[in-house]
Amino acid sequence: MPLIVADTSPIFYLLSINHIDLLPQLFGKVLLPEAVHKELGSPAAPTLVREWVAGLPDWAGRSTSVPLRALLPRRRDADRGDRLFPRTAQSKTLAVALTTFG
Repeated sequence: MPLIVADTSPIFYLLSINHIDLLPQLFGKVLLPEAVHKELGSPAAPTLVREWVAGLPDWAGRSTSVPLRALLPRRRDADRGDRLFPRTAQSKTLAVALTTFG
């Protein structure tokens, strides 16, 4: 089964437009790196996002990052979730990386 790793932004935007249910329909299980999980649960995050991450659905799993080189190019403006996200993706057989790089 392919590994799907999500960054903060796709989760945030899908929650904001009430379409987070698309992820399990399209991919089954989706992994959230630990830094992404923390960012979504941050006091600065909207209540809707914090409540969702506090009660993760069965299809959303947490993953710890491993200290490997980045799979995707680094950006100077990358936050902690963006910096650790590629390492989590690289530690597995990556099929899809859900992110907003670009």
